[in-house]
Amino acid sequence: MKLASYAARAQAVVLALLLPAIAQADPYTFNYINIMTEWQYSSGGTISAINNSNQVTGYVSFGPELPGAPFLFDKHGTAYLGSQLANIHDINDAGVMAGTAPGGTAALLANGQTSTLLNDGRSSTALAINNHGVAVGYAMNTGVFSYHAMVYNNGAVTELGTLGGRDSFATDINDAGVIVGNSHTSDSNFATHAFIYKDGVMTDLGVPAGATASAALSVADDGSVLGTAYLPNGTAKGFLYHDGVTTDLSGIFTRSVADMNSTGTILGESEEGFMLYNRLGQVVDLSLVVSQTTGSTLTQVFAISDNGTVGGEICGDLGCTLALMIPSAVPEPATYGMLLIGLGVVGWLGRRGQARSYSSTMGTPTWR
Repeated sequence: MKLASYAARAQAVVLALLLPAIAQADPYTFNYINIMTEWQYSSGGTISAINNSNQVTGYVSFGPELPGAPFLFDKHGTAYLGSQLANIHDINDAGVMAGTAPGGTAALLANGQTSTLLNDGRSSTALAINNHGVAVGYAMNTGVFSYHAMVYNNGAVTELGTLGGRDSFATDINDAGVIVGNSHTSDSNFATHAFIYKDGVMTDLGVPAGATASAALSVADDGSVLGTAYLPNGTAKGFLYHDGVTTDLSGIFTRSVADMNSTGTILGESEEGFMLYNRLGQVVDLSLVVSQTTGSTLTQVFAISDNGTVGGEICGDLGCTLALMIPSAVPEPATYGMLLIGLGVVGWLGRRGQARSYSSTMGTPTWR
């Protein structure tokens, strides 16, 4: 009875959010993730990753006094995978999931089978996986109680070391094998520096001006690194590193950055709402899209896939749900030029002439 009640309420939330969107063609279509929770003012879930087939991984807390579970959402529905992985951090285009096994060991889940990646008794996890099946993360060194960045590749395990300090963590890897992460330095075991690891060399990306620490979140196919810099007053700002040039993103994302896909499109939050920013300097106001399309509110964003699908949380009168925003008329950066040629510059400029439009152009970072 209780399970049926959860399902009915979740379906009502989804229906209330979906109906206004059916009435018009918009730059995004919405796919609502039906998860059952006792939370009233929250979906109770987070999204960790989305692949190009719009398979979604994440974690859901079923209620204030109930356990949670990692999940996989795809065209077949939602599957709860707590018996196979304790956490799921990433999923590649083949549907292979990277995370932590229930025993606390880095693991992959593919075709219903869990494979542990480190079997020497150490606590470990896999935080990211590329389309070649190479995973990265970290493992504990029990002798000195520290963590070191790790690469897991077809049964081989490689420890990356540190920037001279105690701990390091690998957070992402692209299809070329470029790895990014964070490490303590020889100067401090409290503040981390973002690093990029390429051709067997770990390079310290330092900290942007005025910051005391930095952390790398994502790496694009061209080696661009999205990171967060931490300021002395406790606030944070996003930055982009590319070919030795660090660009401050706080003029666009005044609050935070969340993710970057392989094409370099960045997802984050500003004072006005949640935004996308691409290499052409174009900004898409996702909060406005949700408001005008569904009449609801975009309350969180979590991840963006390589094909531009955004995972977030949308709240309406009946509650909140996790949702995918799948691009239709708003393309990824690689197709913007073709779109302008095909449809004509006049139509593009006409859209920009609205009082507040879906997309605008702001300052463009240096890309070399």
